[in-house]
Amino acid sequence: MEKLNEKYLRGFNHAYLLKQHNPKLIEKLLSTTSNNDYIQGLKDGAQTLEQQKTKSRTQQLQDLKSRRDKDRDIEL
Repeated sequence: MEKLNEKYLRGFNHAYLLKQHNPKLIEKLLSTTSNNDYIQGLKDGAQTLEQQKTKSRTQQLQDLKSRRDKDRDIEL
């Protein structure tokens, strides 16, 4: 496996943290027209966090639905 570019990896990690703690700042950073390895890492890190949040929310909704269905079965 090819070693990841250090700038890309640093950008990915920074974006992941910024998206969690200061989403407005990361959005401003991502609006830049520059496209180097660091910026690409920022974009991918922010996108990955959003995908994980969506996946987590979907799982929570499925869990709630499952519990609700089980509660209905018990009441019957």
